[in-house]
Amino acid sequence: MKRIITIILSAILTITVSAQDKNPVEKICEEIYSAVPGLPCLDDKQKSYNGDGLVVYSHRAYFDGIFCTKDSTEYKNKKVLKKMLGIIRHNLDSLMEISDESYHFESHSHDADTIKYSLCLSNGPVVPKKIKMGNLTYITPDDDETVSLDYTRNKRNYEYRGYADWVNLKYHKNVILPNKHDNAFDKLAYLEKTAPVLKHKDIKSWDFNWSQSEDYDIESNKEDIDFITLLYPQHKNAGQCIGTMYFIPKEKKELAETILTSLDSITLNHTETNPYHRYVYHYNMKDWVMRYTEGAGHKIKEMFFTNYQSSTRVFYGVTSQGYYVAIADTEKNFCIPREWYCLKSFNNGKKEYIK
Repeated sequence: MKRIITIILSAILTITVSAQDKNPVEKICEEIYSAVPGLPCLDDKQKSYNGDGLVVYSHRAYFDGIFCTKDSTEYKNKKVLKKMLGIIRHNLDSLMEISDESYHFESHSHDADTIKYSLCLSNGPVVPKKIKMGNLTYITPDDDETVSLDYTRNKRNYEYRGYADWVNLKYHKNVILPNKHDNAFDKLAYLEKTAPVLKHKDIKSWDFNWSQSEDYDIESNKEDIDFITLLYPQHKNAGQCIGTMYFIPKEKKELAETILTSLDSITLNHTETNPYHRYVYHYNMKDWVMRYTEGAGHKIKEMFFTNYQSSTRVFYGVTSQGYYVAIADTEKNFCIPREWYCLKSFNNGKKEYIK
């Protein structure tokens, strides 16, 4: 245990020294959470590199279905909403004064509300271009740093989305690297750092293999699938995910938090010391897992390093039984079976459970 703590302290020191300044959305959310503790939010802060010499930082805070009843647009939390929008407006209005470009629009009529902000904090030299990834095409923006707000409340939202209101805060920043290298991910170097952390007497582990063939009928078997990405249409539905799952019992919550904190630090440090590996890193995965409450079913989230049609993925998961970490190699299309937490094998729907 002392060895693990030493590794963790070293990793945390690294992340502290190299940490990015808090972005505007992060500061706004901290102020909101302080004023309204326990407010539910989809909060995702990430950093990514796609092999094009551009590191992208993004942060999205998304609140939906909080302020209106299900069968109408009548507010059920007027004070909370007023306090929340007041905090957001104050911060964005202040940022507008120092932005290169800004836009603000509001409409409050016909039992509907709309508030929109779009701020370009700084323009930069990045030329817009298209990036192809599988069957998806992304366009890089020509601005360096932006913040936006989209707040909407009306009955039509509920009819189409299942909720009548949402508050969507976004942050985006581009950082240009000195070169446009695209280096292969060094998995062995990464595992050398993570293996000592995951080797503990209270952690159970098992190998798993999840796969599906080109002709696997996803639609007919969707009750067996938790999540799937079909990025490579040339392979139809074919894909494979092979790795090791690590399980920490529910009663070892302090150990789980320690392990996940260390893995977070190690993974972030790997992106900084190997900046030309393709990756998507999520900053708040540990917090997302540790916020789990009884009765919430199961949840799983992942970040990854990629080499074209294959990638190494790091999963954090949680169920009522405990906490999970998985490190796996994926090829072609990527599928997570619904019973990921107890399956040793999943091959075209055929299941083999761990014993």
